[in-house]
Amino acid sequence: MAKQPRIDELLEALRGNDSTERRKAFVLIQTFGDTWGGKVASSLVPTLMDFLQDEENVSYAAEALGQMGPSAAPAVSALTAILKHKDPRSRHMAAQGLGGIGFMALSAVPALKEALTDDDPDMIYFVAEALAQIEPLPSAAVAGLMGLLTHEDASYRASAADALGDIGPDAAQAVPALTALLQDKDKSVRAYAAWALAAISGDATAGDES
Repeated sequence: MAKQPRIDELLEALRGNDSTERRKAFVLIQTFGDTWGGKVASSLVPTLMDFLQDEENVSYAAEALGQMGPSAAPAVSALTAILKHKDPRSRHMAAQGLGGIGFMALSAVPALKEALTDDDPDMIYFVAEALAQIEPLPSAAVAGLMGLLTHEDASYRASAADALGDIGPDAAQAVPALTALLQDKDKSVRAYAAWALAAISGDATAGDES
């Protein structure tokens, strides 16, 4: 495992002109960020927030901020804005970053719910996970995902079913809608619906199509 870095060295690497060293610093923060707290983590947050304005590094900075936990609360507004970024990975990492901040990112919940209709179906995973981390109950994520089970695009239906399965028993209210998807015309949707039903019920044979 990598040696825990000194904060002053990380700041020097982030602010320097060597892009390779900067990327290494981002990786180290992502690795150790959840082990730092209080003043140590907070000392990195302003510099990481600066990189949210840098097109080349925005996704790395968003991911790193998520590892800071509640100490990165000052970045919530900026991360929320990135949920509409043109780059899919940046949007993914913004959602992940907000989830990592946790309950201190409660103000981002409305924007995260809106992001469940993102043009990129992969965004569903990141948003659902973030909502579950921010709110004590996953009701917001479940309600939003259920709305996608009838999406005209099969990839959205499949992604929503998969995310509901990841939530598990707390997604029990989605069982009727998932059961209906066992008759979906798309094979992958049927498979994800079956898996989700199994995960929600705890029964490995739930939703078996055979």
